[in-house]
Amino acid sequence: NYEMQDITGLIYKLRAIKDKEEIERFKKAAEINSKAINYAIKNLYIGITEQEIHTIILTKMLQEGADEWLQTTVAVGKQNGHDIYNQPTDKKVEKGDVIRFDTTAVYKGYISDNSKTVVVGEPSERVKKIYDVVEKAEKLLLENFKPGVKLSELYKLAVNYVRKELDPNYRRGNVGHSVGIEIYDGPEISENEETVLVPNMTFSLEVPYHVAGFGGFNYEDSVVVTENGCQVVSLLNRDLDIIY
Repeated sequence: NYEMQDITGLIYKLRAIKDKEEIERFKKAAEINSKAINYAIKNLYIGITEQEIHTIILTKMLQEGADEWLQTTVAVGKQNGHDIYNQPTDKKVEKGDVIRFDTTAVYKGYISDNSKTVVVGEPSERVKKIYDVVEKAEKLLLENFKPGVKLSELYKLAVNYVRKELDPNYRRGNVGHSVGIEIYDGPEISENEETVLVPNMTFSLEVPYHVAGFGGFNYEDSVVVTENGCQVVSLLNRDLDIIY
């Protein structure tokens, strides 16, 4: 004589707020992930394949102390760049390619999800414009990411910026998400999400822009909500890296 209730939503809300040990694991995962992406960028060259880049990233993650990884995307050029979940192929890096990294590292059960964009050779004006808007939109999120702010307000702030500066038809399901023992571990920064930020939440912030037949663009931070704002714990250069 009892009634069952689904409390999945409640569990996700409870998990969204981390304790000290959870935050330390999240920070370490972000450090590992950042080092792996930065190492791969240093070892890029014309002719290397997506598969070879992927192997470099995963090997570096393990060397830095990762337990494993989940989604790892290396998306190169016009052929694969726009594919959000592109799995590594034998596609070779060519001059003019835009390369998008979107990788995760797991440390003691906790996940970091980060992205970075690289261009091979001098970027075109279109490439520079798209990345500039994506990076500034993500920076807007960062500047306004503080306790008391509603996630739906942050979503509108970032999406409206992209619509104004780049593409009036821009659509995006979320511009970031809570992350912990899952990649999507709690509320997303989405249009109708009423969750309000509180200290010790951990998030990935991103405003991706993908163009079929041209490339994928993203910059994704790992952050911890603090008493007065947020702390960036990933170690990625915000600039559009150029490989010659």
